[in-house]
Amino acid sequence: MASELTKLAPDLAVARHVRLLRQLGEGAMGEVWVGFHETLRCEVAVKFLAQHLVDNREAMDRFDREASISAQLQSPYVVQTFDQGVMDDGRPFLIMELLDGDNLSALLRRRGRLPLRDVALVLQHVAKALSRAHKIGVVHCDIKPDNLFISTTSEGIFTRVLDFGIARRTDLPDADKSMRRGALFGTPEYMSREQVMTNDPVDFRADLWALAVTTYQVLTGKLPFEGDSLAEVCAAISDGQFAPPSRVAPVPRELDAWFERALNRDPVERYASAKEMAAAFTKLLPEDDELLDELSTSGVHHVSFPNPESPPSSSRTGRWPIALIAVAVAALTMVAGIYLGEQDNVTSALSGDHPPEANGPAAPDTPAMPTT
Repeated sequence: MASELTKLAPDLAVARHVRLLRQLGEGAMGEVWVGFHETLRCEVAVKFLAQHLVDNREAMDRFDREASISAQLQSPYVVQTFDQGVMDDGRPFLIMELLDGDNLSALLRRRGRLPLRDVALVLQHVAKALSRAHKIGVVHCDIKPDNLFISTTSEGIFTRVLDFGIARRTDLPDADKSMRRGALFGTPEYMSREQVMTNDPVDFRADLWALAVTTYQVLTGKLPFEGDSLAEVCAAISDGQFAPPSRVAPVPRELDAWFERALNRDPVERYASAKEMAAAFTKLLPEDDELLDELSTSGVHHVSFPNPESPPSSSRTGRWPIALIAVAVAALTMVAGIYLGEQDNVTSALSGDHPPEANGPAAPDTPAMPTT
């Protein structure tokens, strides 16, 4: 069937009221085009599954899951799906809002890190999206800068969560067997210790950990846990040592304690919800607007990470030999499935209905799509 698919091109009608205008992005998992919705009289994003995946049941399920979950969430902090369908040749598509802006990963590549005020907004917005998702039993499973889309408004930046394609349900115990022991989903650098080092089922805490890692990266321009290989990344996460953000960038030292809790090796010691995480972070920001502005515009301090033999966080436990033994087993388990998280992020871009006056960052001038 895949060999008989119609070639996507401008003016092609993909639904009764939607015709394609131009391609916006392409990746391993599919393509995204700008389309025009004749009934709504506005441009939309049209996402197609890649030709070679049309006969792939897992890819088709993921495509359907993305549409279903996005529609259920009905949150201004989540990319909205208007409709889904299948073309006459069997190719599935999603009709989504067209976003004006760029994904967070692209912004970090250009700027290195974001101002403290913007970091707080990103955290607050993503936390609201996750709170809604967790409330209905949905775990995103791949929170990272690639899957966060940034627009600008008169009140500052506005963040939306993209791509629920590998999201999992926790409220239907028999409906989603991938949540059970031994299943691994996500991107290694953003996965929690229990994800990479144990067989425990994934729950909402996986999203909270990934949000904390993303916040650290946006705040400092660096990841808290890094390595040159999958095994090294997993070992770093298991060991639990990371440089306090105040040693990496000019940020308030009070935030160090926030990360100590958010990235604690023991899930029980972490924040209990996305809402609690965001509220605790906001509470630690300077009340003086001038000081906050000063911190938001300061450059990054390029400092070396502490020597591994003298870890910065005395509350952390565990050492490399123990971690590496576990990694030898975990890495073998993950090789087949972990890079599901290295997914195609050709997702969508939105119209700006939420929030008002969305104009997008300084660059690029046209709607930008996350790609692999």
